[in-house]
Amino acid sequence: MSIFVKTVYALWYRHFSTWKSMFWSSLTSNVFNPLLFLFSFGFGMGALVESISIDAAEIVYLAYIVPGMMAYSGMFTSSFETSISAFARYYMQSYWDQVLATPAKLHHLIWGEVSWAATKAMFAVICVMVVGYVFNGLELSWNVLWTIPIMLLGCLCFAACGMVATSFATSFEIFSYFFTFWVTPMFIFSGVFFPIDRFPEYVQWLSNALPMTHLVDVIRALCVGYELTALAYVYKLGYIAFITALAYGVAYRNMKKRIFD
Repeated sequence: MSIFVKTVYALWYRHFSTWKSMFWSSLTSNVFNPLLFLFSFGFGMGALVESISIDAAEIVYLAYIVPGMMAYSGMFTSSFETSISAFARYYMQSYWDQVLATPAKLHHLIWGEVSWAATKAMFAVICVMVVGYVFNGLELSWNVLWTIPIMLLGCLCFAACGMVATSFATSFEIFSYFFTFWVTPMFIFSGVFFPIDRFPEYVQWLSNALPMTHLVDVIRALCVGYELTALAYVYKLGYIAFITALAYGVAYRNMKKRIFD
C-alpha cells in the first residue's frame, strides 16, 4: 500500500472515529430528512401529479423523486462536510495545522477531507435508498446497485467543490454565497422534483452546466428504467469527473497559496 493511500486512510479514519460517537444523531437526520421530503413531495405533490412523462414513458411521481432525493442527499451532505465542517477544523480547531506538522502533505489532507465527506454522503444516500424502498418508491435491481459507485463519484465531485469554497473562505459568513449560488440552484434547477425542460431555455443552459443535473439523469435512468445512450452515459459521467478534477485543482492551488505563502 502506497504512502499516499496509507496517509489518506489515516486521516479518513480519524474523521470516522469522531463520527462514530455521533452515529445516532446522524442516522436520525439522514432518515427523517428524506422521510419529510418523500411525504411532502411524494405523497403531497404526488396526489396532484400522479406521474411524470419521460421519453414517452410514464413514471409514478414517487418513483421519479426518489433518485433525485438520493442525488440531493449526497450533494448536500458532502458539500456541507467540506465547507462548514472542514472550515471549522481549519479555522477554529487548528486541525489542519496539526496534520501538516506531521509528514502528511497538503494533498493528503485535502483527499482525506474529500474522501471522508464522500463516505458520509454515501451513508445519507443509502438511507434514502432504504426509505425509498420501504415506501415503494424504489425497486431493487442490478441497475439500482450500479447507482452506488456512480453516486460515490458524484459525492466526490460535490465534496471537491465544497473544498473550493473553503479555500476562499475567511469566515463562516462566506459560505452563504456557496449555499445560495451553488447548492440551492442544484437543488432547484437540476431536475430533482420535475424535468428541467419545464424551464425557459436560458435556465436549461444553466441546469446543464451543473453536475447535479447529469448525476440526477444517470441515477434516475438506472432506477426507473428509461434508456440513456452509451454516449450520454460517457458524457454525463465524464463531465462529473471533469468538474471533480477541476475543483480539486482549484482547491489545492488556493490552499497551498493560503497556507504556505
